Amino acid sequence: MGYRHEFSDEGIELTIDESVLDHVAQAALSRGTGARGLASVMEAILEGIAYEHFGSPGEKRKVRVRMIGGEPTVEVNGRPEGRCAWVAA
Repeated sequence: MGYRHEFSDEGIELTIDESVLDHVAQAALSRGTGARGLASVMEAILEGIAYEHFGSPGEKRKVRVRMIGGEPTVEVNGRPEGRCAWVAA
């Protein structure tokens, strides 16, 4: 996954739970947008994380995206950061 490499270049270990990937696929299917839809949903999920953490000096960060309450949610170094800003399925 290209996103992991991009985040790694910024010193961020990115983990995306399988349930999030399933949710992203369902969102793209419901929109009827195919592969482009997959990319746009993933970019919407990861955009806020990148904005907040890319270019930030300091400790290595572990970012996990997982489903909580039916919505993709971000944790940084084990602490919740909130729901991802994106259009739901």
